[in-house]
Amino acid sequence: MIKGSHHTKRTIDKMSIAKKGYKYPPGRVGWNKGGNTYRKGLTLEQEYGVEKAKEIREKLIKSHLGNSGYWEGKHFSEKHIRNNSEARKGLIPWNKELTVETDERVKQNIEASTKTIREQYKNGKKSPRLGFKATEETRRRNSEANKGEKHWNWKNGITPLHQAIRNLAIYNLWRKAIFYKNQWTCQDCGHKNRNINAHHLYPFSKLLEDYNIISLGQAIRTEELWDTNNGVTLCKECHNELKNGRPINITGGG
Repeated sequence: MIKGSHHTKRTIDKMSIAKKGYKYPPGRVGWNKGGNTYRKGLTLEQEYGVEKAKEIREKLIKSHLGNSGYWEGKHFSEKHIRNNSEARKGLIPWNKELTVETDERVKQNIEASTKTIREQYKNGKKSPRLGFKATEETRRRNSEANKGEKHWNWKNGITPLHQAIRNLAIYNLWRKAIFYKNQWTCQDCGHKNRNINAHHLYPFSKLLEDYNIISLGQAIRTEELWDTNNGVTLCKECHNELKNGRPINITGGG
């Protein structure tokens, strides 16, 4: 019902007649008698009985057959959107700055949603966007909407030097050379073709520090960065363990 509007006298009389003699089902108490008007988890069978519940379900199914949703094809007006935005300004979400480690409710919500999604896809549900291909216009608009300062991770146009070096074509060639040298095989556990990474035996960050590399030009000219004898292949799991301090047993890399 629209805020500020009122039922007509005729509507009020109809509602009064319809409710005469009405008794709340077992387990339900009127809002004006200390209860509320919700079913509080009761099924239709518990509230109305088996026969009545069956009749209600059949009516609901028939009422929706061939009918599109109420909001299908409809859009909020600019004024409505603006009013909603203004009304929400200053509101603080209940889960702001809360994590699964600090709040049990956040943990339960994430676990429940993850479990539901996993079960849906396990039972054969497919992604609604499977096979979907965006038009050139949509891709162009998305690109423009996330370019430069519009991107959520914009940092005043400064890309960390180590990341910029890893984006160079020469770095990609070095990686491919390491993969080929070790035949895409982890030099620690021996697994092949399992999320293989190229790893610097003498750390990449130490090379930048030792040779005082502060620009891409210096990086390209520093031959030690691109020495294939300083690189080996590691699978993602072994590489992560190495980063966490576990020593690895390099079987190759010469």
